[in-house]
Amino acid sequence: MGILQQIFGTNQRDEEFGSFEDRRVVCTTDPAGTGENVHVLYQGLLRDAGAKEVYLHYGFDGWSKPGDTIPMQRWDNGNFEADVYAEGTREMNLCFKDAVGNWDNNSGKNWSLRLR
Repeated sequence: MGILQQIFGTNQRDEEFGSFEDRRVVCTTDPAGTGENVHVLYQGLLRDAGAKEVYLHYGFDGWSKPGDTIPMQRWDNGNFEADVYAEGTREMNLCFKDAVGNWDNNSGKNWSLRLR
């Protein structure tokens, strides 16, 4: 078991990850440091609607730095996970989409993870 798994739990459990208030999005590090990898666990609306593929769309510092969209790994329990290299200075911005273009953007607010 790796050190992050020892500290934050395994990829099958989310109880020990740092999370946003509603627990649809869970990150291993809050605040994350610039240049660190951030592990993102998604267990939100798209998962609940039965999506087989979910993509993480992310950017930095209020979307001022160009973002990217990457596929997330799907686990047997239906949760999705991905790792992102933190390139911003203040925050990482997150939202999610499925393979047919449905978005979970937190009712237009997206999610923001502090960076240190």
